[in-house]
Amino acid sequence: IDINTTDTKSFLNQLLEWKRMEIISLFFIALFGLLKESCASPQLLYANINEIDQIEIDTWTNTTLISGLSRAISLDYHYSLGLVYWTDVLDSKIKMRQIDSFLNVNKDIIQTRINRPDGIAVDWVYNHIYWTDDIYDHIQVSDLEGRMTRTLINYGIENPRALALDPENGMMFFSDWGSLPRIERCGLDGKDREIIVITDIGWPNGLVIDQTERRLYWTDGIRYQIKSSKMDGSDVRTVIKDKTVLPHPFGIAIYGDKVYWTNWEYKSLLRANKRDGTAIEVVISDLNSPMDVKLYDEN
Repeated sequence: IDINTTDTKSFLNQLLEWKRMEIISLFFIALFGLLKESCASPQLLYANINEIDQIEIDTWTNTTLISGLSRAISLDYHYSLGLVYWTDVLDSKIKMRQIDSFLNVNKDIIQTRINRPDGIAVDWVYNHIYWTDDIYDHIQVSDLEGRMTRTLINYGIENPRALALDPENGMMFFSDWGSLPRIERCGLDGKDREIIVITDIGWPNGLVIDQTERRLYWTDGIRYQIKSSKMDGSDVRTVIKDKTVLPHPFGIAIYGDKVYWTNWEYKSLLRANKRDGTAIEVVISDLNSPMDVKLYDEN
């Protein structure tokens, strides 16, 4: 081969560039794998108004994941893609960041027809994000980049807040803390709505699905309680009902036999036995204003 020809030099330069990009790609893939492996132990991600923090469940080691936010309320993530999403009610936006990114760049995903997005949920099976807005009084969905936005529910809804998805069974659960507080379930397309919880409920701030036992858990900010039910709303059980312990619970998460929740008044993250509310422990206190909390785990 005559390496002095222009075409040959161009080809060799292109080949070298491809090889360079391949090496860089393999490096970042390997690094991302190591980072995920180092975070293999289960973590909790929680919104703390001006930042998003993570705390390792086994050691209770707390670190700040994202800082400099305006007013982060709700959050969720896509584990396999390494993405974290959150709602910001002061900026009136939904934002996203690559969890292990070196660039520390927040990307605005949704910034039109949005006012006060209280709740967000990520569909990790079909790769969508869902959110509520209690000013527009609707629930919307888009792809992971905020494109192809659709309104799923915009009638018979007053103050939608929390969301919980069960994509493998095609179900969405949402709470409404308006004049008729309740929890509903429907398909991922917003169809076939059904009220499943309507009694002894006031401010259903947080929702989570216990995938192990197939139960739905929620916090109630005005009735000072955490309750659970079967996925159809039957067999309702009170886990904790105590104004001293739960003056204003908000976010909720489940891991193993524990239920975790954030508390506005105590500015703390707590946990207890998920079945009977015993063995209450303070995981971390002296927070700014803890809001939503999610279990961050590949399972």
